[in-house]
Amino acid sequence: MGANTSEPTSSRTPRTRSTQSPRTPATSANPSPKIRTATNNFLAKRYSSTSSSAVSAAAYWRCNLRGRDTVVFQRKFRRKIQTSQLKERLSIICRSNHMSIIKLLGASISGDHIYLVYEFIQGSNLVECLRNPRNPSYTVLSTWISRMQIATDLAHESNASFRELKRNDSGDRHFEGLRDYMSPEFRSSGSVTQKSDVFAFGVVILELLSGEEPLKYRYDKETGDFLRTSVIDTATAATAEGREGLRQWVDRRMNDSFPVEVAEKLIRLALDCVHVDPDNRPDMGRVAGKISKLYLESRIWLDNVKVPTGISVSLAPR
Repeated sequence: MGANTSEPTSSRTPRTRSTQSPRTPATSANPSPKIRTATNNFLAKRYSSTSSSAVSAAAYWRCNLRGRDTVVFQRKFRRKIQTSQLKERLSIICRSNHMSIIKLLGASISGDHIYLVYEFIQGSNLVECLRNPRNPSYTVLSTWISRMQIATDLAHESNASFRELKRNDSGDRHFEGLRDYMSPEFRSSGSVTQKSDVFAFGVVILELLSGEEPLKYRYDKETGDFLRTSVIDTATAATAEGREGLRQWVDRRMNDSFPVEVAEKLIRLALDCVHVDPDNRPDMGRVAGKISKLYLESRIWLDNVKVPTGISVSLAPR
């Protein structure tokens, strides 16, 4: 996306939003003075975030804006986009939600770059755990049980938030997130329901099991276009190939050490969560219950494959 603004816009500070009163984040033709000041005119310590997709590369600065601990991401547009269309997309992002998605506070445009202001969350995130740009072959989540633990924790946290929502909210919710995790109906209408969160959860599980980005773009030299590939598409294709296809699809950095039957059940459950028709997606309570059962099956598998302790081996006569 490449920003092409024909009308000048005034430079404004990115506007923070509360979930109770969602607004379109403020945008400007240049990074706002607040962002420039907070990043020392972008001379402060700069970090890089690189994924397997070249177009996903980004630089970011951790800074303080309006008394809040924030992170400013610099992203380059892949193609031109009108300001009105960009604002509409940012508005949709600011009304999305998931337990694992960080709040977008504001945005600012400068040439072919956009600066996105996010709330800073302490601790490692899933992207860092799964995709280390400095060592792509390494992940701290190298075991099946570590990923099942994350899936179980996320499922029950999400289910608890849904139960709270059901008691306190009679209508649609407004929350923050990323386009890669948005359900089709949310992208088209901006209307969000509990089933939209189920979709986002399904994407997170597929990302967790494959180690891949939810959405990737690969540059095609022949056509000059970017080809889009989603983790949903690859998982669907893998299930069509049967159990062997699923084994090949699961993150190879686990060294093929996982209960294949459990993995197959979890992948199919995640695909149910990302069904294009929200009415065909399971409720989060049902999802949490199934994942708990799969976690117990994983523990049993782990106990069975553990190397016995207390055994000595002698290679020479006593």
